[in-house]
Amino acid sequence: MGHSGEFAGQNQIHCKSFGLPCGLQQENDRMFASQTRFVDCKCCRFTTEFVASEEHMKHINENWISLAPHILDYNFTVPDNLKDEIAEKIRRQYLGDKPINLENQREFIQIISDRMFIVDAERATRFQSQVNKAPIYFYEFNFQGRYSLSNHYAQNFERYGCSHGDDTNYVVVVKGNILENTTEMEQKTIDFMTSLWTSFAKTGKPHISSWKPATSTSFNYLRIDSGDDYKMVENAKELGSRSFWESFPFDENNFWKSSIEGHTEL
Repeated sequence: MGHSGEFAGQNQIHCKSFGLPCGLQQENDRMFASQTRFVDCKCCRFTTEFVASEEHMKHINENWISLAPHILDYNFTVPDNLKDEIAEKIRRQYLGDKPINLENQREFIQIISDRMFIVDAERATRFQSQVNKAPIYFYEFNFQGRYSLSNHYAQNFERYGCSHGDDTNYVVVVKGNILENTTEMEQKTIDFMTSLWTSFAKTGKPHISSWKPATSTSFNYLRIDSGDDYKMVENAKELGSRSFWESFPFDENNFWKSSIEGHTEL
């Protein structure tokens, strides 16, 4: 992608049995720099089809115990006798005694965002940094312009918040016409994101000199609220309530523990 030896990765990194994450290339025993990212999923695009529906939310609320293992993808990764207990703990953690409905859709979306994207984005980045010889740059995208991928999936123009994948709209055309007739702030964000991606692709380093790489022991990342509003977050303890999700006996949690044997613990 431009500069030889550099690679821009994605945030959904699935570690293979031989210990080399996807989104990481190896050639002649040399590791490539990578850039990983996640969007602060105030609205996960995979939930918008039902969080926009009062009927669907009511159905999920009334059938949470039976639906949670499927919605949160643990139906086949924990013993059957633990599924109900886990569903209840998750609901209490994020919603307390509140129902799952349109009024509390943000809390419900956060459950799915943490489980399906954010926790493993952090874990994969920490683990990748242990086996990668080159730096890893991580960013969190929080800007919501006039159009979000959540609008495409929800089939309306409600402002659900920044959606997973929205950052790509400010670099390439994904859905809609975000790159046409832009507002001043949208254009600033397009310019910023384009410079960020291209500078990394050309040189292996983002154009922001203060951006510190993420490591297994010091999780640093750039928080992007808009094209002229961004800041470094240094040594973050965790993202997406990671310790809460790691408390469950999911098969993948055991995988992560075994994968980091001989490396620094997360």
